Amino acid sequence: LIVQLLKPNAIRSLLYLDERFADVDFSEIISALKAIETISTPFSKMELLLYATRLIPLCVSRHYANKVEGASIGADDFLPIFVFCLLHSLPMYLSSNIEIMTTFTDSFLQSGESGYALTSLETAAGVINKLEVQESIGN
Repeated sequence: LIVQLLKPNAIRSLLYLDERFADVDFSEIISALKAIETISTPFSKMELLLYATRLIPLCVSRHYANKVEGASIGADDFLPIFVFCLLHSLPMYLSSNIEIMTTFTDSFLQSGESGYALTSLETAAGVINKLEVQESIGN
């Protein structure tokens, strides 16, 4: 996996992760994403995914609690942070888990905030696959 080959600063650079997030503690998000692989029901996987995505702005705002600037994130910040956390969660069965969630959850759960979380996971998986391909061919 690419995360094992590159240093954290190189990963941040590849993902265009804003420097203001360099010292934010994302470990709670990474732990939640790791736990998705240990849960068996699609609904529980979706709940944990939603929890992980909700933690992203929370972790940033906690980090910047006593500072005026940097406490909020936009959509352009969300995906690089999510990919960064997903990479560090070292998912072994990412594609399978995405397939389980998309196939076996109610369509209602695949809309709104849950749908955004699932789409973010699918997009992050695509980014990770692209980074791994680029790394394997040396680009």
